[in-house]
Amino acid sequence: MDAFEVVRRRLSAQRLTGAGFGSPAEAVAGLGAVQSQEFGEALWSVAQRSGHPGEAVVEEAFAAGEILRTHVLRPTWHFVLPEDIEWMLRLTGPRLAAGDRSRLRQLDVSGEMVDRAGEVAEAAIAEAGPLTRTELRARLAEEGIETDASQIAHITFQLELRCLLCSGPARAGKPTYALLADRVGERRELDGDEALAELTRRYLVSHAPATTADLAWWGGLTLGSTRRGIELCGDRFEAREDDEGRTWYLDPAAPAPEPAEGALMLGSFDELTVAYRDLRTVGPAGEPSRTLPLRPLLLDGRLAGSWRRRLGTDDVRIELAIHNPLAAAEEAGLAAEAERYGEHLARAAVVEIVPGEPVAAA
Repeated sequence: MDAFEVVRRRLSAQRLTGAGFGSPAEAVAGLGAVQSQEFGEALWSVAQRSGHPGEAVVEEAFAAGEILRTHVLRPTWHFVLPEDIEWMLRLTGPRLAAGDRSRLRQLDVSGEMVDRAGEVAEAAIAEAGPLTRTELRARLAEEGIETDASQIAHITFQLELRCLLCSGPARAGKPTYALLADRVGERRELDGDEALAELTRRYLVSHAPATTADLAWWGGLTLGSTRRGIELCGDRFEAREDDEGRTWYLDPAAPAPEPAEGALMLGSFDELTVAYRDLRTVGPAGEPSRTLPLRPLLLDGRLAGSWRRRLGTDDVRIELAIHNPLAAAEEAGLAAEAERYGEHLARAAVVEIVPGEPVAAA
């Protein structure tokens, strides 16, 4: 497999080409977890994989608790399903909590402070319903727990890892915290090797081809745990070495990928790029890169530039920075993708194409 074949197969596995998932919740379930610290861009990422419902439809699924948002896997926000959130946190939470200890010491946040904050938060949300971080911080202050912006961020992070808090419905455009017990009904009971095998399976089915390093990165796991997870899957996945000696894990049950035709405007931390360590994009000439592009623009599966938006009163202005001249078919593909994005936001899309190189975060 060359680098572009890897990316083409991933596009298919992630449902960015071929048949999409049936709903936003099915998309999150299919991918296992979806990185979502850029909330609006994550809504678009989910929509791209589930038949392009409008942003309001995906937000409604989130508000209804069909999709939850918490810190899991790597220490950043992810969308997950309610039935998955607890077993995933039991698996990955201890490592995330350990990684936060030095920062807690720097911030002078003790375990006792987190314990007390949890008691106050639980009582306050039980009484008033989901609270914004600012409201929660005020409730803590009323009980003598004074926090600055950094302290409250790490306290709520710890309370998420303890399965006390998770996302509530947004209120006036602001995220809220709810009690996880109020947002989760039926849940899956997985522990130990069973949980590790399930996380491994969910990743490889939806993200392969991928390497051991890719899975370790995505899951926030040690390489030893990652190898154990692959071993637990038995012969469910196929290992194949490339010319450089890397081992790629493939899903033999996956359908043959369709041609990666047309344009894709991806979010900054879309799973197609952020979920891998060794290979993230391929350029027009087939050159592989592990750089993490911000709002990458793909043409026929290859990185062609980047994009950004400006919201008007009733339109969205989309600036496409392209580093190579475009053929007529490519311009048509870009226009179609921009129109899909406008429909997602329920706004008219106005496109401007400018020369420029892709913007990268790392």
